[in-house]
Amino acid sequence: MKVHVDGREIWIEFAYFSSNDEAFSAPKEITRCILRDAQAPRDSDGGLPALAWAEVVRYHKDPPNRDVARKQALAKALRALAGGDTIWLLDKARRKLFWDAYLNRKTGKVKHAK
Repeated sequence: MKVHVDGREIWIEFAYFSSNDEAFSAPKEITRCILRDAQAPRDSDGGLPALAWAEVVRYHKDPPNRDVARKQALAKALRALAGGDTIWLLDKARRKLFWDAYLNRKTGKVKHAK
């Protein structure tokens, strides 16, 4: 998903994986949200640098629900993004652009910042 904020294009990506940690009786299911700056120079491996990322681990007794996991991971990633030199994302209107992009992802609607 793409979000346009103050002339910057930021991509929202989600990844899912499981980890078989021996300390746990059940495998951990992890959802990761990565926020990437589309205008930034590419890394040495050709990928876009991550502005922020966050992971959510599903409790083994909870039923699998990727939609809830994506929402929690996006919320954590936005909180992580609000630190450092990206403090501008604390604005509610700008955060709303990310949530609108996520919630309207199936219809392809994305709002642009004015």
